[in-house]
Amino acid sequence: MTRKDLTRRDFLRASAGAAAGILATACVPMPTAVEPTTEEVGEISWPPAPAEIRVSHWWGDYLRDQSGMIPIVEEKTGLKVQEEHLPFWEEKFLIELVSGVAPDSLMVGPGIYGVVFAGGLMDPLTPYIEAAQLDMSKFAVDQRIDSGYKGVVYALSIFFDEAVVGFINKPMADETGIKLPEWGTPEFDTWTWDDYVEFAKAGTKIRSDGTHEQYGDSRTWNDMWWLPDGVMHQHSGELMFDDGIWDFNEQETIINSPANVAAVQAMTDMVITHRVSPTVSAQGMIEGGVYNSGLAMCEFSGSGLQAPTEWEVAMIALPWSATRSHRYGGNGFTVNSKSDKKEQAALFTIEMATDWDVQHIYAETAGQPAYETLEHIEQVKDPWFQTLHLIATSRIEGFSKCERCTENMEWRPGWYGREFAFFRNRTTEAFETVLLGEKSVQEALDEATVDINALLGA
Repeated sequence: MTRKDLTRRDFLRASAGAAAGILATACVPMPTAVEPTTEEVGEISWPPAPAEIRVSHWWGDYLRDQSGMIPIVEEKTGLKVQEEHLPFWEEKFLIELVSGVAPDSLMVGPGIYGVVFAGGLMDPLTPYIEAAQLDMSKFAVDQRIDSGYKGVVYALSIFFDEAVVGFINKPMADETGIKLPEWGTPEFDTWTWDDYVEFAKAGTKIRSDGTHEQYGDSRTWNDMWWLPDGVMHQHSGELMFDDGIWDFNEQETIINSPANVAAVQAMTDMVITHRVSPTVSAQGMIEGGVYNSGLAMCEFSGSGLQAPTEWEVAMIALPWSATRSHRYGGNGFTVNSKSDKKEQAALFTIEMATDWDVQHIYAETAGQPAYETLEHIEQVKDPWFQTLHLIATSRIEGFSKCERCTENMEWRPGWYGREFAFFRNRTTEAFETVLLGEKSVQEALDEATVDINALLGA
């Protein structure tokens, strides 16, 4: 695409700094938002006849070779699954969908919902859910919101979006003398952000020459993704867009509101002011990262299975200030609207998300299953991993073993609207200019807001 071919919207997308690994959409014809289809799909034969289908995902060899989840589905359904590894953030994902050559069933994550659901690139699952007589009440999170568009289900989550958990090097923490708010104690999920900052300060060791012997916190706080947006929401109590974000119809970002500016200031202060977190360059110099190398006391990460460490690990919930928070939007499969094997694609989608054997393997080896969640968690054999599951569900009413932890809890969208790639790239760029000392938080977010809102209104 040449410059003269660029529309205003294309130019704004292309002008944002390209963050590594994020969907580059400048030259992909973006679909126009449509209403969920209400057309009858005709008589559905359920279960459908066995067939070979193409399926794409970005989980590497986990679904087949490591876990055996896909082979179980193949054995139970007679389907033959041909896997293709196609991350949604690659341009090829959208090109194949728009051109009609994409696989029959594609894994999606919340970042792309505003394009593929609202753009009509996937089929609603409602008729197939009804044909399968699937009990949707067994999902931990309402799939109409978690994986839907305007109340219609378009995907079924294999897991509900991971909670953010603090993994703490307990020997280092013991040196601080500060009592941790661990699972099963009265202090669990009571820490505010300020409490965590003081803890991280106590766990940081700086040599006389100004270099770090030990960091209190491992994060670099330089990008916009699920951890920073969780900290922002819990710190500010505000979303990053107007209420239209819930239906992918946002008109403006409010990321530069006073509350959101204060939240970003709190994160970047971890690196600049408090010096408890590493710079991007310092983190990059340590193979495996500062936490896994035993050079940091705490690492916030998703609530999936973590790499083993040589030290005892304690776990805490993500500290909050204005509100507790949990994010909508897991990873799940869909039915390509242009597939000629829609019933088989739907069967695969449903089985991957709800089959007991498939989901229990996921519970034992990876994270929190979205369907029959508590039943799976109660049967997890590893006590440490079971605790991790309980922390991850502790804020979800009806699924929590900590009733008080569900108080003052708000859900936030796990998607960044119709312009996911641009929003993430541009806000990441803003964070980086702050960390480099080039702009204040207010200046950086004001400039990002102008660019993002120009694109949304283009």
